[in-house]
Amino acid sequence: AAAEAAAAAAAAALGGGAAGGSDGSGSPGASAQEVWEFKVRAGWEAFEDSAQRDLQQRHAEFLAGGKSRVTVMNGAHSISIFFDKMSSKLAGGKQQIRDIRNSRDQE
Repeated sequence: AAAEAAAAAAAAALGGGAAGGSDGSGSPGASAQEVWEFKVRAGWEAFEDSAQRDLQQRHAEFLAGGKSRVTVMNGAHSISIFFDKMSSKLAGGKQQIRDIRNSRDQE
């Protein structure tokens, strides 16, 4: 129940304070329309569907005062996400840090 409340609060914050449907779809779950992407050489690439749901939930928890650093699975890869810096990298690696974004941030 606490996670649902956090998600609802985050959705309201992302929707500009209006309660659901602010995207014109009439859908109260406007946050489900978000697309999380990471920066690649040729532009932006979307995280896989299962990671999308996890990112949406974890971001809502972050906005409600939760952890800024989380780990999600994107396919077979464990990815460290840093919501405070809107960046990511392969967990446990020294690989490149990549920018991340949310489609709602682009509107």
